Amino acid sequence: MSNLQPLVIQTGADWGWNLHITTSLGAPLVASNLEMEMRRDRSSLSQLLTRLDMSGTAPGLISPAGPGMWSLTLPDEVTTQIPTGRGFWDLFGVISGRRLEIAAGAVEVRPHVTMAAS
Repeated sequence: MSNLQPLVIQTGADWGWNLHITTSLGAPLVASNLEMEMRRDRSSLSQLLTRLDMSGTAPGLISPAGPGMWSLTLPDEVTTQIPTGRGFWDLFGVISGRRLEIAAGAVEVRPHVTMAAS
């Protein structure tokens, strides 16, 4: 399992992130059926902030972007619903027929700030 950089999401704005994962030998990770959960704390019973998956049934989408690469997106109508604060994310996928946790990290949800025109 990899621990990656913290994600920063602005509420009320479209969000995207490109994820690139390699094996311990440096080869692109081969995984399918990716799902990401963002939660308030590390417990699987804690508040679910949002989910992303490859099937399009979750609020966010994970799309293949190349070998070992995926594009993660959340539309503004979803980020508007995520409470501000810190949390954690976990990425699960199927590798060699087994569902495994393949990456994890922190997430920070910040209020969207706009500047007034002068």
